Amino acid sequence: MSASLQLLKRRGAVVSVSAVVIIAVGAFTGALLKTEQEKTAEVRKVKTESVEDRIDRLKGYRASLENQKEGLEGKIRALRQKAQQQQQQQ
Repeated sequence: MSASLQLLKRRGAVVSVSAVVIIAVGAFTGALLKTEQEKTAEVRKVKTESVEDRIDRLKGYRASLENQKEGLEGKIRALRQKAQQQQQQQ
């Protein structure tokens, strides 16, 4: 009887793990489908936008990149100054 009880426990564990795996795969697949639909919608939007809208969007993107560049250049300057100070102290 103990062997059949252990078998039932194992079956229960297998069923539980299987259910969790199925749910996880379903959630992951759903997320991928949603992401793919969003990408497709964005591509359609870009293809149908006017030249003026496209230029405005690209100008905004450029401004964002310039801000990132300024931030990174500031960090580089700070690191170079720190390195020079350390060399002078040695």
